Amino acid sequence: MGNRLGSILDYGLYLFAGLVLGAAVFFDWRTAFGPQPYHSVRVVSLERQDHWVYFHVTFQKTDCVFKKLVVIGTGFEATENLTSLKYDVDQTGKGTYARGDRIKGQSVWRFKVYAPKGKFENIEIRTRHDCDGETVDKVFLTTSIRKL
Repeated sequence: MGNRLGSILDYGLYLFAGLVLGAAVFFDWRTAFGPQPYHSVRVVSLERQDHWVYFHVTFQKTDCVFKKLVVIGTGFEATENLTSLKYDVDQTGKGTYARGDRIKGQSVWRFKVYAPKGKFENIEIRTRHDCDGETVDKVFLTTSIRKL
């Protein structure tokens, strides 16, 4: 009986060690500990008017330099890149400004995305930044628009 209990404990230890090793191998260390172009992303408001979804988002921008933004709409029957002429940014409510980088610190972003009701369930915003010579691709925001 004693040998049997020892065997079970040994197998349990080996199983635990295997799980820890497997998690370490598959864990995305670069995302967790690599350069972060922004953090503390928070959706302040999200509303629909006709075929447009209006976003008001705050976040903390770091020293990384903005390079590219992509807006993706996903639904049951459609996944579509909505970036080209289907979104518009508006910082002040007084008009559109050129897409580009922001200074380091707290930032506010107001924008709209053309997403006909019923076609898309989620909107995802992806960014590319240069962080000290390293290209960093990151999902800025994913949110459901199904109930809007």
